[in-house]
Amino acid sequence: MKRLVLALTLLTISACAKQPPQAIPMPADAAIRAAQPARAIPAPPQFMAALTSGPTQETYPLRIHGNPQKLVYMDRKEIVCVDPQAHWVPGNPVIPIPAGEPVVTTHVAHIQLCGPYMAEFNQPFRIDFTVKTFHLNGQIADFFPGILQGRAARDVVWDTPNGQQPVMMGDPHGLKTWTGHFTVDPDPAYKHGWVSITASSAVLLSNGDSTRANSHFPVFSVLDQTQPEEYGFPMVASRRRGSPGW
Repeated sequence: MKRLVLALTLLTISACAKQPPQAIPMPADAAIRAAQPARAIPAPPQFMAALTSGPTQETYPLRIHGNPQKLVYMDRKEIVCVDPQAHWVPGNPVIPIPAGEPVVTTHVAHIQLCGPYMAEFNQPFRIDFTVKTFHLNGQIADFFPGILQGRAARDVVWDTPNGQQPVMMGDPHGLKTWTGHFTVDPDPAYKHGWVSITASSAVLLSNGDSTRANSHFPVFSVLDQTQPEEYGFPMVASRRRGSPGW
């Protein structure tokens, strides 16, 4: 009996060794996604309601907090832009590279924010924004502006015929941009100290990978200067959270 079992085992091993390795099938939902063109995803509700009315931009002159190079913005022509970038290196190539062209190893998404940088914040601020993609084989799916862990922005207007967010499909071999502006109001939760105005977008690549780009624009809250100054610093950053797809 032991010899029979051993013979059957060796026969099974031999038969398996002769078979070519089998490809792991793609999950059904991933195969469906791969076969369909990318499309815009509707934005979910904001986590905290914004104000619905009021002035849509700041008044000047506007004091700058703690910057030795400049004390006051005299008008909006002096506003500053910050342009952080989020890079994503896919686990496998998603862009076919023609012969002779340099190999592109990353996809890039920018969220540029322009406004009264490091200004004292006790009134509505208008922030101009530019969403950019560079060599992105995928799309920007949404756009959420507001105060970090606080009130959402209001009066978000895109430079489109209807003022609404466009479908933002990237170009694997070039640069694309979309522009607009929003208004952000002081948040009563942050009375005295540094605050980050932020904008966040989901970046969806055609191979199923995804990441989230977050830009930060610092202002200094002076809603109530009798309160102790909260710990903080003028942060300019681009953070991202990513996940592989299939």
